[in-house]
Amino acid sequence: MFQTSATIACAPSALFEFLVRPANFLRLTPPDVSYEIVEAPEKLELGSIIILKGRRWGVVQRLVSAVTHFEIDALIIDEQQHGPFRRFVRSQRFDADPVGVRLTDKIEFEAPGGILGLLLTPQRIAKELAELADFRTRQLKLLLEPQPT
Repeated sequence: MFQTSATIACAPSALFEFLVRPANFLRLTPPDVSYEIVEAPEKLELGSIIILKGRRWGVVQRLVSAVTHFEIDALIIDEQQHGPFRRFVRSQRFDADPVGVRLTDKIEFEAPGGILGLLLTPQRIAKELAELADFRTRQLKLLLEPQPT
């Protein structure tokens, strides 16, 4: 399991509204991580299916996930239906904070099997998830927090 949290200086509803739009996923992904959205709704809701295609770890991947829990301004959980992991469940919890909103990401995963599983140990996956989370936090702060003039 991997967990991280960050405080973003904006209203919980603003952060939630930003994150329910799959197109914004690409804005929160480092340039060296090549993903494209194959299919997704304009806005997520309970039952939404998101299909991504990308090249990661030298392998072209197709990832299909479904939104399995959805509480406006509070919680989004999506689960991998098809992809490289044996199991991948991500929850994003939104909690009001004196500064704005505390976003807590929790990812429960089981590494892939086969040859890919030999390369992607749980430790390596956790390290990569931490790097992605750091980039995402920096981007969210840049995009959603008031900037000094």
